[in-house]
Amino acid sequence: MFAKCYSNKKKGFILIMVVGTLCVLTLLTITFSVVNRLEFKSAENFNYSIKAKYLAEAGINKAIAALKSQAKSDFIWSVGDSWYSGYSDNSLFSGSGTYNVNIIDDQSQINLNDTGNPNLARMLQYLKDISYQEAQDIIDYRDNTLGGAFETKEQIKQVPGVIDKNESYDDFKDNITVHSYINTSNNRVPININTAPKRVLEGVLSWVVDNDEKSESLAEAIIS
Repeated sequence: MFAKCYSNKKKGFILIMVVGTLCVLTLLTITFSVVNRLEFKSAENFNYSIKAKYLAEAGINKAIAALKSQAKSDFIWSVGDSWYSGYSDNSLFSGSGTYNVNIIDDQSQINLNDTGNPNLARMLQYLKDISYQEAQDIIDYRDNTLGGAFETKEQIKQVPGVIDKNESYDDFKDNITVHSYINTSNNRVPININTAPKRVLEGVLSWVVDNDEKSESLAEAIIS
């Protein structure tokens, strides 16, 4: 009787050991599978990031080469130039990689650092529905807080109470710049009327003709 009871206890202990061992092995298998999937996904993401880097560089180099080639014969940009519609290529990496490059003429935008322009505030006011004082606040922030120049156009969002929301900045960003050419002889920034959008042209012309309706009709006539 004692021997039989001892034998049953031993079998029960062995059963518990077997079940415990199986649980540990199952847990190790699941852990190994998860780690393996994570490593595979990490390697896949790294591969995608490398491809994306090379695609971006290919697009940038294509744009630079095209602009340099045109500049050798014609340095006056216009909407009829091939670069204006951008460049794309979907044949890279055996057809699995595509780049799309859009090029914007900085001279078609209003330069926030156009310190030689006494009418900059009015031009900025025309880009969006803000008051003249709010436009002047942008200039004052540039001169008094940033030491006279915006380093990036995104800094305009830091102007208190004017461009403090992303949706407000979105209304500005395509029409402003800090990188366009500045004529050092008169400290002015020329606007390329061949590529400037209507809103920029209206802003430029608003202080020339001092009439909103006339500036709008003139801008429309230039574009058409």
